[in-house]
Amino acid sequence: MNANDCRWGFPAGTACYHFTLFGHYQSNFGNSNAMIRMRLVTPLHHLLLIFIVALSTQVATAQETVVRYITDDDSPPISDIEGYFPIGPDSAIVADNTGALFLLVSDRKVRMIGQHSEGPCAHTDVTSFTVAGDTVFVLDRQLGRITGYEISSGTCLMEFGDPELSRFSRLGRLEGWFYLVATAYTATTPEDESLLYRMSASSKLESLALTKSSIGANLMPMPLRFGNSLVYIKQADGILFLVLPQTHRIWKYNTRNGAVSFIELEHDSPNFGPVKDLTRASKLLSEIEMEWDLFLLADHVAVFSTGAEGPRLSLYSYDGDLMARGPVSEAPMFSSGNNLYALVSTESESQPYEIRVVEPPPAR
Repeated sequence: MNANDCRWGFPAGTACYHFTLFGHYQSNFGNSNAMIRMRLVTPLHHLLLIFIVALSTQVATAQETVVRYITDDDSPPISDIEGYFPIGPDSAIVADNTGALFLLVSDRKVRMIGQHSEGPCAHTDVTSFTVAGDTVFVLDRQLGRITGYEISSGTCLMEFGDPELSRFSRLGRLEGWFYLVATAYTATTPEDESLLYRMSASSKLESLALTKSSIGANLMPMPLRFGNSLVYIKQADGILFLVLPQTHRIWKYNTRNGAVSFIELEHDSPNFGPVKDLTRASKLLSEIEMEWDLFLLADHVAVFSTGAEGPRLSLYSYDGDLMARGPVSEAPMFSSGNNLYALVSTESESQPYEIRVVEPPPAR
């Protein structure tokens, strides 16, 4: 064997290893000195191979995690995104922390939707929003108003106001009905007070079966506000899915027959009785695991929560069996198929957000 037979240029008599993609090799021996030189060369090659494979795997994983970027290259700019409603594979309605709504097409901001004011057919705050067909509906708790905008043009299609709408924090739309959820209940809320309502554009609020007495939760003396995500009611096959603060359950409301059911959730909250002292309540708040949002995936439900152990993601079958549970580094914002996605801010002005896959916890 001559020197050119070795890929790394070792001289004749050296044991040369030609590694394939999967770590297999072939050896070529020259003369009797080959065995001695092999012991010197192969450990170095093994270490080099391990380093290259590990580095390549890390780079590939990082690249696969970032799916795409949101492009924002005109005015007004998108501020901190607090709500993301997919309307296509790479299109969505987003709401930012200023109360503005935007249409994204191919992950690029196309236009603002609606008017941001206290005037007619406008909104000042996006408490919650949902999409039905070519219309996005906005719940504005400050104005006590629901406004509907055409997605394709951004123009106002309808609005109606009711002071009672200021009680609600979540909005859903299904088969011509608006569904609204009240989450500001406390230990002093009357037991028979409904938490789930429905109404149409031409009818008044109608209370549904879910009441404070039915949630069976240990409650705080003050209402608990939601975080940065504008949570909306999820629905599938005529069933509404929602999580309610401090209940540790996925609630399901069947819109066809009015039946209420739930999935019991695993949690790390301490057991405690009724709390009326604010000092004790403040201490307990740091220990309570709070479910903030859920996502309906192809074959399971994902629940995002925070608590003393940090952000967590729990996966349940639609029958209620716990499939996986563990910490996550990023809060999921939306789902597609069997994947969850987070929006991660960048330093770029023209591409202010990465869309990343949220890695699920390992299966149990």
